[in-house]
Amino acid sequence: MAPRLLSSLLIAALTACSATPEAPAREVVYQAQTYIAADYETVWQAIVDGDQHADWFTAPAHLFNAERGAALRWATPEREVYSGEMLHVERGRGVAWSMRFMGFGFSEPSTELQILVQDRGPVVQVLVRHAFPGAPQSAALVERGGWDKVLARLKTYAETGSPMPWPEEEG
Repeated sequence: MAPRLLSSLLIAALTACSATPEAPAREVVYQAQTYIAADYETVWQAIVDGDQHADWFTAPAHLFNAERGAALRWATPEREVYSGEMLHVERGRGVAWSMRFMGFGFSEPSTELQILVQDRGPVVQVLVRHAFPGAPQSAALVERGGWDKVLARLKTYAETGSPMPWPEEEG
């Protein structure tokens, strides 16, 4: 086939595809990881024990049970922040839960959070994947707050036993 004809066909095909209204919206997924110099059990318990969430997560857990199907809720004294459901718990692998951003003035579907926890010899690798299907405002909120800060808090807590203060935001 002549290069000019091939080029014309390719342009026509790309134009037709880009004009298709049924094309799905791109799902936003944030991913972050850290390595923690602590034993696996310490890191695992920080993640699956709701009483420890206030020392590293973005809000204290008011209802947290590390069993599949359990209802979850995080709140401050002023407001409910997130609600969700435990989707998966597997020691040696990680956890997954749904999260609906409740306390931010917008109503969107639940997001899905996976925290993979792997023993890597002298350290523990923690990888977070947070998916936001149909939840652009929730995604924007997480993008501003960042999983890097949350993982830094988890790392500090697991390594020292003390929570890291939240960094001050730039004005």
